[in-house]
Amino acid sequence: MPSITPEGDGLTTFGLTIMMLVVCWPTVIARYLVRVKKRALGLDDWLMGLGMIMTTAWSGVLIAYCYSGGGYDPTDPRITSQLLQQALKMYFICQSVYCPTTIPVKVSICVALLRIGGTVTVYRWSLFAIMAITAVSGIGSMAGIVASCSPPSAFWDSSAGTCNALINTTAAYFISACSILTDFALAILPGFMLWSVQMRRSVKVSVAIILGFAAFASCATIVRLRYLLALLDSQNFLKHSAKIAIWTVIELAIGIFAGSAPALRPLLKYIPFRTRSEADDYHESRGEASGHIRMETYESGTFAKSVRNPTDTKILGDGSSQEYILETHDGAPRGIEVRKDVSIKVESLNRPS
Repeated sequence: MPSITPEGDGLTTFGLTIMMLVVCWPTVIARYLVRVKKRALGLDDWLMGLGMIMTTAWSGVLIAYCYSGGGYDPTDPRITSQLLQQALKMYFICQSVYCPTTIPVKVSICVALLRIGGTVTVYRWSLFAIMAITAVSGIGSMAGIVASCSPPSAFWDSSAGTCNALINTTAAYFISACSILTDFALAILPGFMLWSVQMRRSVKVSVAIILGFAAFASCATIVRLRYLLALLDSQNFLKHSAKIAIWTVIELAIGIFAGSAPALRPLLKYIPFRTRSEADDYHESRGEASGHIRMETYESGTFAKSVRNPTDTKILGDGSSQEYILETHDGAPRGIEVRKDVSIKVESLNRPS
């Protein structure tokens, strides 16, 4: 297979693709290790793993596109007709594979959010709607791209048949518009879900920011929109398509990282320079009181003896309320648990002899 050293936008695309794989693979692997250790491996983890595998396959084809002349000016004497056909073929495959690749990544984020707000009807149906839009746009756009040429090989070999560039561009706009809609929805929804959860404000903010990081993915999609009309310019397609590829890589990388980062929160306890308040935030976000050991359940309450002061006994039962997200062993959503706490101080009394 002939090749040429990537330059310009092709080199940028190649570098970003490698960077995405270097960052996202360790993130996803760490996510799996954390969930396995907590015995909480669920459907969202498997979907993200599938999305990462599909993204890796897509990246391999994209790298082949870069080494086939992607980003080059088609009038460059180094771009032979064979290289041009090869680059167009690789891009066609990339464009087709990208559409279904976004499905498991976004559905994984939705399934994870169902664990938080799955018991609230409006949140549950909103997440189902996002998953439906993602699936329909991904499969529909792939079908449109493949159907834009008859046969598909006409995309890179004009002598094989005919192509309708308008269908290809319309499919690209359709999936981009749906991506922007779902990305913004996934960025805003976590904030409402966490609003009623009783935890420290710093914990709420950090979790909401991480989950809301998906908004940056939609920004990449918006930037990509300006280059989609270039798909109609068959003379400079090779050059302009690399700009589209750049922002597609950024969008996928942000989606995978933002979808996996919240699961890595338990790893914060291994950071040596964390402050005490940060440690307390971590425990309280899990529904645990800092400095206390959880004991067996007795009647309507749970006893916990203070590590710092053995004369203090906490009865976690019917007093003030505490609300936190439940974790499951099988990944099934269980919603939010409300726990009522009562603190009782017990002092030792010296009995007269």
